[in-house]
Amino acid sequence: MELNRADIEKIGKMPMNFVAGKERSGTTLLQIMLNGHPHISAPPESRFIMLQYSRYGHIQQWTEQNLRDFINEIYYEGLFKTQWKLDKKELLATLLPVCQYLSYSLLCKSIYYLFAAPGKQITVLFDKNPVYYYFLPKLEQIFPEAKFIHLVRDYRANIVSHRRVFRIKSPADLAYRWMGVNKIIEERKKLSPNKYTLLRYEDLVTNPVKSMKDVCAFIGIEYDAGMNRDHTTSLTTKFAEEKTERFLKVHGSLLQPVNTTHVEEWKDKLSPAETAEAEAIAGNYAEKMYGYKPTQPPIKITSLRMLDIKARYLAIKSLYRFVFKRLSLYYYIKRNVWNDF
Repeated sequence: MELNRADIEKIGKMPMNFVAGKERSGTTLLQIMLNGHPHISAPPESRFIMLQYSRYGHIQQWTEQNLRDFINEIYYEGLFKTQWKLDKKELLATLLPVCQYLSYSLLCKSIYYLFAAPGKQITVLFDKNPVYYYFLPKLEQIFPEAKFIHLVRDYRANIVSHRRVFRIKSPADLAYRWMGVNKIIEERKKLSPNKYTLLRYEDLVTNPVKSMKDVCAFIGIEYDAGMNRDHTTSLTTKFAEEKTERFLKVHGSLLQPVNTTHVEEWKDKLSPAETAEAEAIAGNYAEKMYGYKPTQPPIKITSLRMLDIKARYLAIKSLYRFVFKRLSLYYYIKRNVWNDF
């Protein structure tokens, strides 16, 4: 397959939209459901848009060498290489004929377009990378037409899900992180309110048809029942076949029909003391912003305990913000030091 100038002009008119939300908030489920629409291409995670921006984002006139270098770079990322399943040589051959017409945003859009299964008539593109909440201003700059679905999940359920997968176990620490991420997104919403819509995970799994109709109305596309018929048919081959213990721990529930199993599991998974500690930190904000009601009045936490929790949270927050505001540093760390960063 080769793209021509008419194809590129068509792709350029397609909006690139984003799912924004804290890790373990149902972002992968939403991405898969979006990909069930016959006119939407919503690939699995890959951070190449932001990882490569510092090196290629300002190229005005793309050359064959630029394109070869860019494509070589994106295949260093394991997620892109293993999940997207785009043949490297075919991708280069497809894009080379239109190299002179490319911009950075158009190149990224073209790759998202080419991910789509044969036969799909794509008109809308979607990206899902939870860590992109740090890059919202830059994404708005690269894709001025972009719209963002802010997916939020009850912080107590998010804590349980996070603890199931990652090493951080402190409910207080995780409550701070949940609140910090959503505050970043809310701050951006104030500046570009028409670009954002809120979707609660609990509403998505309780009433998926209404939720996806609302999403489609927001992005300006007609709803299709395929988004809810069986989301597992929209899984990539690699994703659907993966059965390792680690994968099942992280994404095993995605192999089942949409259900409410995890909505209130925190009531059994968190002790009363852990629940109270999380609510003391995030309870007021969660209730005010998203309607998540506390189970009890917040308990008092000693000043020393609160100082310790907040100090650790601020340390990791400062590290991430320092790195993510310096894309060249982020690229170096991601590529050479810490692949999971």
